[in-house]
Amino acid sequence: SGLVNDWVKAKKLPEARNCIRTAEALGLHPDVVLYHAGHADKLPAPIRTYEIQHEIRQLRDLEGEQEVRLRRLEQLASQLGPTVMVRRRGRLPADTVRWMAEEVEMEAVPAALLRGRSPENVFIAEASGDCLRGRMIADGDWVFLERLQPGQQPRNGDIVAVRLHDEVTLKIWYRDGDWIELRDADDKLVHRFSIFDDYEVEGVVFARYGVTH
Repeated sequence: SGLVNDWVKAKKLPEARNCIRTAEALGLHPDVVLYHAGHADKLPAPIRTYEIQHEIRQLRDLEGEQEVRLRRLEQLASQLGPTVMVRRRGRLPADTVRWMAEEVEMEAVPAALLRGRSPENVFIAEASGDCLRGRMIADGDWVFLERLQPGQQPRNGDIVAVRLHDEVTLKIWYRDGDWIELRDADDKLVHRFSIFDDYEVEGVVFARYGVTH
């Protein structure tokens, strides 16, 4: 944390929007810099929630004094608040287009993270690759995606999971007439295809939480 604070002060980059550049220079996740630069309120999702869930899993697996473990589990559960079950999928490539496993299991997540969305229309997946780092999504981050309703289309600039034929990728969506472009966070064009091609928007990212590495 001292290194992050020193770098931020030296470069005079205290604003949240500049923390991505700080993270890039230090090789850190943007969330780490946001937190230590005093912008914890700008984090897209509460990392602490998932630290709590991790501790709960560990407590359930540990042997020891049952009464103490149960008391701690109750404390942690009270911090999480109401939870809902959503589908969890495999790794979602942000660095290329490749096959992604279908939904494999259900995951309990805090209801507040869905921001009023129906759990049936939401799934989470792990992003792989750093091509969306400029949009605060790094390798290993979990992204929350909402399925579109029939007739809905993403907005230009939305981060979407798109199936092209039998493969899926996580990219930034732009549509111009009958043509669709998928781009990286640095605006590099990765793929361009027609609305008449075999594709499907599987979900639009509305939240994510980062790994603290």
